[in-house]
Amino acid sequence: MTSYSFKTKQKYLILLALCNLAIYIAIAQTPQNKNDDVINATYQRLFNEDSIVLLHKEMPKERLLQATATVYTPQLITTPSPSFLQALPGRLSGLYTRQRSGFQDTDNPTGIIDFKIRGQIPIILVDGVPRDFASIDPESIEAITILKDAPATVMYGQRSSKNIILVTTKRPTTQPFQMSVTAQRGIQDFLTRSKPLSAADYAILYNEARNNDGQLPVYSASDILAYQNGSDPLFHPDNDYKKYFLNKNAALDRYNVNIQSGNQIAAFYVALDYQREGGFFNTADINSYNTNTGTDRYIVRSNVKVQLNKSLNVGLNIFGRIQNANQPGATTTNVFNAITFTPANAYSIFNPDGSLGGNDNFSNNIYGMLNHSGYYKSTLRDLSSDIEITQKLDAWLKGLWIKGNLSYNNTVDQTVNRSKNFATYRLSIASGAPVYTQIGTHFFPNISII
Repeated sequence: MTSYSFKTKQKYLILLALCNLAIYIAIAQTPQNKNDDVINATYQRLFNEDSIVLLHKEMPKERLLQATATVYTPQLITTPSPSFLQALPGRLSGLYTRQRSGFQDTDNPTGIIDFKIRGQIPIILVDGVPRDFASIDPESIEAITILKDAPATVMYGQRSSKNIILVTTKRPTTQPFQMSVTAQRGIQDFLTRSKPLSAADYAILYNEARNNDGQLPVYSASDILAYQNGSDPLFHPDNDYKKYFLNKNAALDRYNVNIQSGNQIAAFYVALDYQREGGFFNTADINSYNTNTGTDRYIVRSNVKVQLNKSLNVGLNIFGRIQNANQPGATTTNVFNAITFTPANAYSIFNPDGSLGGNDNFSNNIYGMLNHSGYYKSTLRDLSSDIEITQKLDAWLKGLWIKGNLSYNNTVDQTVNRSKNFATYRLSIASGAPVYTQIGTHFFPNISII
């Protein structure tokens, strides 16, 4: 990380931190005695790495006996990713990750990535409470700690054998007003891009496979030559579906605003986050609605702490999220399978009259699946809140305290199905005139809300 600080003529200090693709800007009030200590103090408030947060307590590093590994905000914001879990591979010793797929249709990566600690699927705790969602903006996270042994997880009881990923969000602190703004732009790409088999090679290998089974070849030498030289694209096509229907990459944009301030009586921390993921499909601009993949996510987090008296502290944490996801009506999985497994010589994408090409064996034209099958739109709304009450019992025993936590979670998941069917047409020549045979039905919308 590279950081720069600027003192203004008024009462503000600006700290600019550059973390790879992330730009982190913090504005903080400075006390009357303006000196270099102000910069150090501001940096420490932004990135405090002197202690480790364990279950229900915070411990200095020099006194730590448990097996743990921790990353902090500066490491998390260097990797633009839909979820904080996807910023963890390679950063935490003992955390095993394996990505099974290159496409993610929600912001929860557990559907495509395996996360394990010492062979066990870990439990995710957000501020000590089990949470199902993984979409917390990195700016709101103080630290992520994995707890890897019994002394670190014993406080969690019977479920402690699974090990724990402990997410600690930023706590309100006693400090002058501070605001930070983060803007990130990332590029998502496929893990691998296999080279598609050409139509001529497919025909040669198909004939070879039939010959091995003692059957006659399907493709003649003139067919293979036509595939190679492209002399008959209508009846001997050589389609590169990945080139036609997949973008080279997809953009990932994220914008975040954090505000915090506090005194000895009350303190607050507020974070606003917006993230947009672009789609990998190359769709045509012919519809009034979006048929590509994509996700828009809005997050708000508010942590408030009030010191009611010298021994009683009350904290309120609120988290809200709205996520809107979109995909083609043919579904993302089916489109990817069609692009991957449809032979290059299956059909001509368009017939001479502009209709969609197809045949009895391959009736799902990929262009039609992307642009003429409607769309699915899902909306996910999450609301969670925690109330923490901490009572110090120093009058009985110095250092003794009791803490109560009441949590509430609410999730609404709604999917709108506005998919529809489309027809393809098999072209043949009869008496020198084109003949089109319809395959499938055309434009029967399926509308439902789940």
